[in-house]
Amino acid sequence: MDIRAFNHERDDVDKEVLNVPCAYLKRFNEVIPYENIHVIASDKLEVNLRLHFLIGKGIKVTSYEISDCLCK
Repeated sequence: MDIRAFNHERDDVDKEVLNVPCAYLKRFNEVIPYENIHVIASDKLEVNLRLHFLIGKGIKVTSYEISDCLCK
């Protein structure tokens, strides 16, 4: 699941990736599957805030990645 903003440049456009930006998570949380998901975020703050929200809703987050990380 990609939680980056819509205007964020995406290198890997995949049909299996669910794109729900942070601002829309509360509104569209019913379309998020309650199975194991991998989250793609743009920074640490986005990861911390949104993973807390997703886990609180009962969604199983198994992994995440930060796309703008310079540590690659």
